Amino acid sequence: MRIHEILQTKSNCVPVALQRVTDASDEEIESVCAKHRWTERQGMNIGQIIGALKSLGYTYKSRNDLVFYKAERDGQRFNIARTLNQLLKIIPMGRFLVSVRGHTIAIVDGKIYDDASFGLKHKVNDVIEVFPSN
Repeated sequence: MRIHEILQTKSNCVPVALQRVTDASDEEIESVCAKHRWTERQGMNIGQIIGALKSLGYTYKSRNDLVFYKAERDGQRFNIARTLNQLLKIIPMGRFLVSVRGHTIAIVDGKIYDDASFGLKHKVNDVIEVFPSN
């Protein structure tokens, strides 16, 4: 599928996010989406996303330290998932793929890149920091 067709689909969030965090060309995104079995209905799972990053010459680091914060109530401790809004207040400079339920967005140097304008009140599931391979 050509990049302009991918970007017209409902489940284009991963190709859009990959392009933002890697600066890959349209042709590279088309190729990596085909190689790692992106589909219009399913998008890509985390394993496919990591494979795509590696194919594009990038490495990653899971940043669960950014996903949760600790809270205490009645003497009990809890890990609570941050919302996108809370994450934006603490995320360092860099390139990140952030997943919320059913959706993936890119955050680059503190700016969200998201074609779907997903709400900032959604809970964060995963944060992956992206680095060029050396």
